[in-house]
Amino acid sequence: MSGRKYIVLGIVKDIKHLTTKKLLPWALVTIETPEGEIRISIFNKVWNKFKDSVSVEKALEFTVIVDKNSSEPRLICEKVAELKEPKELNKESLFKEMHFALSNNFTQESLDIFKSFLLEHNGSCQVFFHIEEEPDKEIVIKAAPQVTTASDDGFIKEVEQQYPFVKSVWKE
Repeated sequence: MSGRKYIVLGIVKDIKHLTTKKLLPWALVTIETPEGEIRISIFNKVWNKFKDSVSVEKALEFTVIVDKNSSEPRLICEKVAELKEPKELNKESLFKEMHFALSNNFTQESLDIFKSFLLEHNGSCQVFFHIEEEPDKEIVIKAAPQVTTASDDGFIKEVEQQYPFVKSVWKE
């Protein structure tokens, strides 16, 4: 095992209750993070200490070490803690993409203003633009990797109110 400790924040999606060969309880917990799903093994001593804190849909902080002795590296939990400020990680932060369907009545100037707005509202979501080319055909443009944006409802409302050429906005 690596001696290095890591802190992982996530929302619990699944808990598999398991037992060892000696019939000791442990759990395999799947959490959702902004980067995707992560599985964390919580063995008997740690599980018995923290099992009451771990429940589905709960945002938690896991102190883990990496076990490189297995065929695949795995995360072994040493400690579980409730987030001191739950707003550090909420469901909005789990979205990875923001999509903007644009009407055909935009100008280069309006796009430049919109780009500046997006850069001012930096976040964790990759940006995609959808432009209708024909009635049943659209062009999808992925913005440069450095153009990331927020995904909260306030941000979406602001886009809808200030940029009339944006027909719709959604997050994935």
